Amino acid sequence: MRDATLIPAVTVKAANAIEPLVVSLATAAKLLGVSDRHLRTLTKEGTVPFVKLGGRILFRIESLNRMLTEIETTASGDRSPNGSLLKDRRATRQSRVHEARKEHADKSEDDLAQD
Repeated sequence: MRDATLIPAVTVKAANAIEPLVVSLATAAKLLGVSDRHLRTLTKEGTVPFVKLGGRILFRIESLNRMLTEIETTASGDRSPNGSLLKDRRATRQSRVHEARKEHADKSEDDLAQD
């Protein structure tokens, strides 16, 4: 008798099966292994690519796979060759926040100078 662990798993799909192009936030969170709330936060930060269609936030499976490849860390702790994307997105967001705060401070100083 053959050991069951040595038998490869085979998935059979119907010839006319349609694979979804996008998944909902809840499904994407399950696929990524994070909570819905955390995925929503990552979406707002611009870390995770998404599509807004009819007021719904949807995620392209292809984009999620690409994002994971880009931020993948090897066993030695080094990022993959494209791993800088996540850092770039965060840096861009932090830069925008910093600029907005600076503009707000400058505007406040101008308002005080006019008084």
